[in-house]
Amino acid sequence: MTQLLGDVELVTKQEVEAMLNEVVVPEASIDAKVAAETADREAADQLLQANIDAEATARTAADTALQSAIDTEANTRQTTDTTLQTAITNEADTRATADTALSTRLADAEQAISDETTRAETAEQAIRDDMKLTEVEELSDVHCTRFTNLPIATIQVQNDDKSLSVGDTIATVSARYIPKIPVDFTMSSEQIVSQVSKTYLLMLRLDTTGNINVVNMLELTDGSSATDVTAVTYITAV
Repeated sequence: MTQLLGDVELVTKQEVEAMLNEVVVPEASIDAKVAAETADREAADQLLQANIDAEATARTAADTALQSAIDTEANTRQTTDTTLQTAITNEADTRATADTALSTRLADAEQAISDETTRAETAEQAIRDDMKLTEVEELSDVHCTRFTNLPIATIQVQNDDKSLSVGDTIATVSARYIPKIPVDFTMSSEQIVSQVSKTYLLMLRLDTTGNINVVNMLELTDGSSATDVTAVTYITAV
C-alpha cells in the first residue's frame, strides 16, 4: 500500500521488487548479447585483418613491380648514358683526329703555297736577271746590243759613205744579230751628188743574211739636216 505523507510517497517492498524486475536484465541474456557482440567484433576484426593482409600483399607486389620497373629504367638509362657517352667520346676523338688532319693539310697547303711562291719569285727574279744581262758587239759602222737570253737586239747604224746608191750594202751584222724576218728602217744622210751635198732619207733593210742594204733614197727639202745615224730594235733569229 502506498501511503502519502505530505509530499513524500511511500513505496512498498513489493512495488520496489516489481520495479527492479522490470529494469534488471537477466544475466543469461547479457552473456548472450556479449557473446554475440564478441563474435561480431571478432568476425569484423578477422575481415579487417584479411583486408589489411590483402592490401599489404597488393602493396608489396606493387612496390616490388615498381622497384623492378625503376631498376629496369635505371639500368636502361645507365646503358643508354654509357652508349651516349661512348658515342660522344668517339665523336670527340673523331673530330679531334679530323681537326688534326685538317690542320696538317692546311699547314701542308700553306707550306706548298709558300714554296711555290718562293719558287715563282726565284724564277721571276732569274728571268729579270737574265733580261738585265746584255751583250755588246762593235762592228764596222754598227754598234750592236742584245739581251743575252732573249732574242731581242738593237743596232745603231752610222754611215760615212757619201756616195750611196740603191742596192748598196752599208754594213753587215754578225750571226747573233741576224733578224728573224727582214727589218726596214730609215736614216737621214748627207750624200754628194754631182759634187753637190744633198740630204736624203735612206730607206734601209736588214735582211736575213745580216746585210744592211739601201732599198730606196728620197731627197729631202733644202734645209733638212742629216744625222747619218739611226737605230732599230727587232727580233733576232737566235
